[in-house]
Amino acid sequence: MESTLRYIENDQKCKAAIMEIRGNITVPQWVDKNAKLFKSISIQPPGRPSIADCHCNGVHYKWISNFHHLHNSLLGYLMMDED
Repeated sequence: MESTLRYIENDQKCKAAIMEIRGNITVPQWVDKNAKLFKSISIQPPGRPSIADCHCNGVHYKWISNFHHLHNSLLGYLMMDED
């Protein structure tokens, strides 16, 4: 039960973060602000790309999945911008 509650809470945090980017915040600010959340919902075995930890007890948490994809994409975009 505790594990399920953690996924529900993270799903809501991810939803709020996605909604926040529609507001008055720059992409770099948003990526920095949500780095800790991104790390907490990610699985990254050594030498492998990061994936979203968005499944628990047969339930898919779409906001976690969507947030992971958005954050990862924007981070990649910002890194390309630095080259």
